[in-house]
Amino acid sequence: MQTEKLPFLDRKYAKPTLLLIAILLLYTIQILQKRVDKAMQKQVYGKEELIYIANQGKQAKWLTLGHDALIADIFWIRALGYVIKNLKRNRFPYMFQLFDTITELDPYFLRAYIYGSIFLSTVGKEDYLAEKLLLKGYQKTKHWKIALELASLYQTYLQNKEQALAYYEKAIQSPECPQWYRDYAKRFREYVKNQPLDLMLRAYNALKKSLELEYQRYLQARQKKEDPTLLETRHQAYLRAKENFEKFAFHSFLRYTKKQMNLLRQQAKKYPPHSREYQELQKRYLKYQSYLKKLRDYQQNSPYSKK
Repeated sequence: MQTEKLPFLDRKYAKPTLLLIAILLLYTIQILQKRVDKAMQKQVYGKEELIYIANQGKQAKWLTLGHDALIADIFWIRALGYVIKNLKRNRFPYMFQLFDTITELDPYFLRAYIYGSIFLSTVGKEDYLAEKLLLKGYQKTKHWKIALELASLYQTYLQNKEQALAYYEKAIQSPECPQWYRDYAKRFREYVKNQPLDLMLRAYNALKKSLELEYQRYLQARQKKEDPTLLETRHQAYLRAKENFEKFAFHSFLRYTKKQMNLLRQQAKKYPPHSREYQELQKRYLKYQSYLKKLRDYQQNSPYSKK
């Protein structure tokens, strides 16, 4: 029994069918373009801003007719325009929502994850939103390049050496990862195991400053009664900064300080109490003891503990 051929599969109907698909696709692009242009002219608190809501990608999906990647490319071009346009004002309140929309449309758009995180952490000064975008990308793709970007972000901006090492380890598991990254990961592993006190203090101060900045941004967004999407983004960034700071200060730094104090106690037993070596070790011990007291006082009386 012969199966009946569907009309649109017939060669004589192929051209009209393709033409109809092209018209529908162009119409879809035009609708999305109008939405973006209209949003760019919308007034928010008397200032011109580009409005992107967090679930815009999901809303746009049903209009794309299966051409999600093509629409994501269009949004990608608009994203670059948005960053360039706002460089003079140095204000990018909806940058994360824009790159989040692109990666909703195309979850395997590596450039959107990588360059979006670079824009967020450098020109936008939004380290925790850059982290959120990259974590989403790694969860979706498990790509070694995104793992490397996460490692770099944790090492350079978020001052979290342990997390940086974890993602370097994940990146070098890929056979496509270059050899020099493998060599660097090996050296970095040794560095993390033996990081000195001054680097720990620098990381502590950087994370504390980052926490204070994110909290002030959250307060300003709440006072200005920003739209719910932006307010929630600011709140999540603050909570992430708080978690990162407390994890480092009250776990890594605290553990490191106690370990060093124990080592100094053991070393001091080898020398007489009035010797120069003993006095030097005692001085270093008291220095660590003062840091330990500060950490415990801060843990008990943290200004962010109930916020």
